[in-house]
Amino acid sequence: MTTRSLSPHEERLMALAAKRRHLETLSEEEVLDVLLSDPQALPLVHSYPEEDFFLLMHRIGPDDFLPVLSMATDRQWHFIVDQECWERDVPDYAVMNLWFCRFLRAAPKRFVRFMVEEEGDLMDAWLFRNLEVRIREHDEDPSDFPDGFTTLDDVLYFRLKPMPEDEGSPEEKEAREEALQIFIRSLADTSHPLYFRILQEMPWSIPAELEEASLHWRRVRLAEKGFIPAEEAGGLFQPLREGELESRGRKVFAGAGEARVFSIPEQGLRMASMDTGFSEALTLLDADHVLTDLYLEMAALCNRFIGAGGKVLRSREELDAAGRAVMGYVRLGIARITGEREPSPRASTAVLRTYRLDFIFRAGAGPVMRLKWKVGGWYKKAWFRRSGLALSFWDEEGMGLLGGLLLDMPLRFDAAASAGTYYVPFDSDGDLVRAEGQVNDILALDDVFALLGLGEVDGMGRLLTWKNMLLTLWAQDRLGDGGNRLVPVHEERFRSFFDTLREKTAAGFAIPMERKNDFLAWLSERTGLLPAVLADRTGAVLERLFLDLEEEIAGIPADSLPDHRYMRFFLLRQA
Repeated sequence: MTTRSLSPHEERLMALAAKRRHLETLSEEEVLDVLLSDPQALPLVHSYPEEDFFLLMHRIGPDDFLPVLSMATDRQWHFIVDQECWERDVPDYAVMNLWFCRFLRAAPKRFVRFMVEEEGDLMDAWLFRNLEVRIREHDEDPSDFPDGFTTLDDVLYFRLKPMPEDEGSPEEKEAREEALQIFIRSLADTSHPLYFRILQEMPWSIPAELEEASLHWRRVRLAEKGFIPAEEAGGLFQPLREGELESRGRKVFAGAGEARVFSIPEQGLRMASMDTGFSEALTLLDADHVLTDLYLEMAALCNRFIGAGGKVLRSREELDAAGRAVMGYVRLGIARITGEREPSPRASTAVLRTYRLDFIFRAGAGPVMRLKWKVGGWYKKAWFRRSGLALSFWDEEGMGLLGGLLLDMPLRFDAAASAGTYYVPFDSDGDLVRAEGQVNDILALDDVFALLGLGEVDGMGRLLTWKNMLLTLWAQDRLGDGGNRLVPVHEERFRSFFDTLREKTAAGFAIPMERKNDFLAWLSERTGLLPAVLADRTGAVLERLFLDLEEEIAGIPADSLPDHRYMRFFLLRQA
């Protein structure tokens, strides 16, 4: 097997790629110094994919980045304008003033030319919103104009329109005035006839049409990178229909001709290294062009995922978090496709070689969305919600589970997470299977609670959980206080119940089986469900309840009562 030699152009691209990787290891000040002093500064700046250039700008700081911004390509400028100057699908004119001011400080005449030739609709909408224009007639005295009008040629007069008090920060308002002054003077210096035509026609513009046209081209540019509108990007989470993976999800690789490794955004490479198992799978791909296409797929899929969230990510840390979420769904999808809980690198390679990455993602995200929709449908009519109870009723783990699944973009609750948040993306089939089991337990318990015939139960606040509600009702009944109201049990009355709740064993204290059977008999009598039905629907979760209770009361000395302030499993009141 022979290795194709690189052309001089490819060698230059390789050298630039090596420089970019080196810059990732430097501090912000060092990066800026290198970019400005490198003999190949312009090619180096131009070699950055637009997404990476955007992150680099925010890493250094937009205002410190102006010398580098002046060297950027039009495509890099477009990406910055598309990301920063819009709030979803609506132009954010206050922020736009700030960014246009930065562009004009960096390269005034070039930015004017860029706006006229590349962003004419957005330019006209921006001018219409900010400028009032009047043309002096030959017999008209300028002193007749209201205050604030100025002119460059004694024919066309203009002034800034008042800006609403609640629109924009002081910095954005100052930037607006500076940006318009620089823009108009630079436009007139570039071409006075063009300056006159643009300002003369501007008052007759229809802003809604201009914004719509500008939005169209913005969407086209972003779609090339996978940033599609949120309403369309949401399709990424649609579960696969039966047979869809085979009929539409099979991959067609590009030919193995010209290498395109140098155009890969950094995010594609970083995502590939986020998981050891995934990295091992990639090493088994035997063709460079297959690997290159996969890196590009990863970057585009990450951009599409970001588009679904509708948020602009401005740091490598935020982007890496999105990349980890995407890779989690991809791992989950590979597990669902292969049927293996922990797919081997060889099985993962076979899936990656055969199917499109967005379809693998959907194979993983689809089951998560089905679980989310299941919880959402139940939540609307759940007994606990009709009773006025909060999610905290389901204890910390249940509250976290349901809260994460009720988010627009569902997340998994992890009480042991150490990354500053308890909500993390689903990233393994085992996580999803556990979540599905926990949801089924909660739904089954809620159905049982609806049969208890309770009156008001929302007066306990956050102290009330399903565990202490159920066990307190049992204690009430066995103490002769049964009824349709849930009230804390008097500490002294609770003593006789507590004495029968546990027995001495060689290892300490344990709850005897007859007490568990008594609980099941009481619950059967209270709900009208047969013990066998209860055991089938809720047996596992009730068994865990008694294990937790046993652990709670095991440390209480003999002939002692639990302190009502610290007892989590029964609602008690002080003697």
